[in-house]
Amino acid sequence: MIRAGGGGSVSTRTEEASSASKAEAESAGLPGGCHTENVIPCATDLIIKPPAVSAQCDELCQEARSRQPRTLGGQPRPSDLVRDGQEGQQAWLEQRRSGMKLDGKVALITGAGSGFGRASALLFAREGAKVVLVDVDENGAVQTGNMLGSEGRQGTVVLGDVAKAADAERMVQETLRVYGRLDVLFNNAGIGMPHMPSEQVPEDLWERVLAVNLKGVFLGCKYAIPLMKRQGGGVILNTASMAGVRPRVGSLPYAASKGGVITLTKALAVELAPYRIRVNCLAPVAADTPLFFGMLGENREAGLKAFLETIPWGRIA
Repeated sequence: MIRAGGGGSVSTRTEEASSASKAEAESAGLPGGCHTENVIPCATDLIIKPPAVSAQCDELCQEARSRQPRTLGGQPRPSDLVRDGQEGQQAWLEQRRSGMKLDGKVALITGAGSGFGRASALLFAREGAKVVLVDVDENGAVQTGNMLGSEGRQGTVVLGDVAKAADAERMVQETLRVYGRLDVLFNNAGIGMPHMPSEQVPEDLWERVLAVNLKGVFLGCKYAIPLMKRQGGGVILNTASMAGVRPRVGSLPYAASKGGVITLTKALAVELAPYRIRVNCLAPVAADTPLFFGMLGENREAGLKAFLETIPWGRIA
C-alpha cells in the first residue's frame, strides 16, 4: 500500500529498493515506473458503450479511427476485434468469458473511502484492474485498501481534496508514476447537504458543494485528458444524480452541482470522442451510502420513511 500525503511524498522506500523494483518491473515487461508489489493480477478489455452523439461527431470518430492506431495500451479494441472477422470475434468472446473485464487496466477512483467509490474499487479490482484510491479521508481510503488486501489485491492510496487543483493534478501524476498509464478515471467524490429552503443556503455551503461536486469533476478531467489523449484513448465516468435531472425540494446547491456534472459529461463526450475517450455519467437516486443518510437530517428514521414513500418499490439500492 502506498500512501501519498498532502506534500505529494510517497512511502519511504530506499533508492536501492526502488531501483530494484524498477529493474524487476522492466524485466517482466511492465512500465518502468511500476513497482511490482503494487501490480494486481488482472484480466480483459474495458467495454463501455459510447454515448449517443450527433452524426457530425460520428463522422469525426470515423476520421479519427482512420488516423489512429487500432489499439489501446497495446491491446486490440473489442470493436476492432469484431470487425476483423470470425477469428477476431472469437478472441473477443474468449476475453468476455474469462470473467475479468478490466485486465491490464489502471483505474483512478475519487471518493474511494466509502459508498459508491469503495464498492467500485472492490469491483474494479476483482475484475482485474489496478486501482488508485483517492479520498480526503485517510481512514476511509486505507480501509478500502485493506479490504482489497484481504482479497489478495493491492491498491495505491492518494490523499487529496478533488476541489484543489494541486491535489487533482497530483493524483493523476501519482497514477502515472506508479502504473505508467491511466485507462479509467471515475470522478465519484461528492458531498451532500442538509435540506433547507433556498433562501437560507449560506454562501459558503453553496461554494463548497459546487467546488467538490462540479469543480472536482472538471479538475479530474482537466489533468487526465492530456494523458488519455497521448495514450490513444480512455474512459471517464462521472457520478451525477437524479437530483440533477429531477430535483427535490430543499437541496438547491446539490441539485445545481449534479445538473452541472450531467451537462459537463455531455459536452466532454462530444469533444473527446474523436480521441477515443468515452465519457459517461451515472445518475443514481438513493443508495445505502454515508452521503445519502447525511442528507436526511437529524431525524434519519423519519427522513428515510418519507423518502421511501416516494419510491414505488419502497427501498433504496
